[in-house]
Amino acid sequence: MKKSLLLVVLLFSLSFFLFSCVINDNSEILTAKYNEYKIDLAISDDLKTIDLAETILVTNNSSETWNEIVINSYANAYREFATNRAYFSGLNSYGGLDIFSIKVNNTDADYTELSNMTSTSIKINSVKPTESLTIDLTGRYLVPECNLRFGLDDEILNFADVIPTVACFENGSWRADNYSRIGDPYFNDLAKYTVNIASPFNLKIASSGVNSNRSGGADNQSLVTITGDNIRSFGFSASHTFAITSGSTSSGIQLNYYGKNGTKHDKHISVAFTALNTFSNLIGNLETKCVSIVENTIYYDKSVSSNLIFVKSSLSEEAKTDKIVFAIANLWFGESVGCDMVKTPWISESICAYLVDYYYLKTIGKSEFDSRRSSVDKTYADYVKNKTADNANYDLSINRTVYKFSSIHDYTMILHSKGSIMFDTLFKSTGAVKFERILKNYFESNKYKFATLDSLLKALQDVSEPTNIITSGIE
Repeated sequence: MKKSLLLVVLLFSLSFFLFSCVINDNSEILTAKYNEYKIDLAISDDLKTIDLAETILVTNNSSETWNEIVINSYANAYREFATNRAYFSGLNSYGGLDIFSIKVNNTDADYTELSNMTSTSIKINSVKPTESLTIDLTGRYLVPECNLRFGLDDEILNFADVIPTVACFENGSWRADNYSRIGDPYFNDLAKYTVNIASPFNLKIASSGVNSNRSGGADNQSLVTITGDNIRSFGFSASHTFAITSGSTSSGIQLNYYGKNGTKHDKHISVAFTALNTFSNLIGNLETKCVSIVENTIYYDKSVSSNLIFVKSSLSEEAKTDKIVFAIANLWFGESVGCDMVKTPWISESICAYLVDYYYLKTIGKSEFDSRRSSVDKTYADYVKNKTADNANYDLSINRTVYKFSSIHDYTMILHSKGSIMFDTLFKSTGAVKFERILKNYFESNKYKFATLDSLLKALQDVSEPTNIITSGIE
């Protein structure tokens, strides 16, 4: 079947139209309105290798001439000797992406893997502002055995955030961001995706987009086309064992829930529907057409790749509910309203953490909300007491890069717990009516953009609310 899958890949049409992410000296994002790319993938019978073919059309929309282009692919963070590893301890087997060829304007290109092992520098002839060039890339993924964003575990293949993408050009240079095992260390612009996948027959695929045009192929294979408009990253999860439950929200979003055969998921499907409807009414409607939730063994309890949500199947019922609601909130603040998840992850993480409790206020009532907030306050107070007992100057600031956190626990306590306390203080200061106006204004003003601290402060200023709660809270 391997040869057949490779033939399928070669027969797919390949085109990737991308206006690269560019940031000027004031950290303002300068991007084209529509970014598009197509990717062709071929999954082997044993789910352990995936062939990649990609053609990229890059337009220089900066004010500077380029002599190189950098692409990021975080698959190589799963190498055994990776510089910046995606894993905390050894894996059963390691993986990565072997690039076979890169061409620029149909000519073999000189390219170098950078020291972080997840970025590649491609030499190009001078490309002036507004000029374009074409990059053709082929390669093969070796899938690691692990329960991370990229890996094969418990008969489920996860493939999230490992597609090669053009890096952001910031202040005159390319950002070759190192991978981090903590947080969601990606800085991605919106794009339009079309992904063609050739896979073993009856492999069920959950993705960041809308699955369409599924058809049969030779040698017991399936072909599926996935499209996604205005999404920041692409991912999929695939298994022969998935049972799928689907439905639509009142605003027309299709919700697909993927779990193991024979497992009941009615409660969590209901939670997802309720969260989508609650936040639509509270904040504003999404233009998202489809959301897919996958229960698997993911190490991080939950993970989000645009409209694809991974939730750890072994979590308690309460914890699973909270993770689903958090991930749904992230569709508003994280996906539609983006942020630099490497330099300022709090802008997404803190507000989503608070919206989990706000969801309970809107759906169950004040008593449940107050109880949850009291628990957060106590947990964070205990955390601060423990951390400052031996180090009175322990860094508790919210406004820092993902690299400044020493553990997932620190990241969660500071960005989720302390961050949600900051937003709760704002809520108590403004009252519900004004707070919800801030949410709506912030969403509408920053939809399909990258939000910054100034974006949030402006949302407060627009309703005549002082900004000191946020400016002091993030320190």
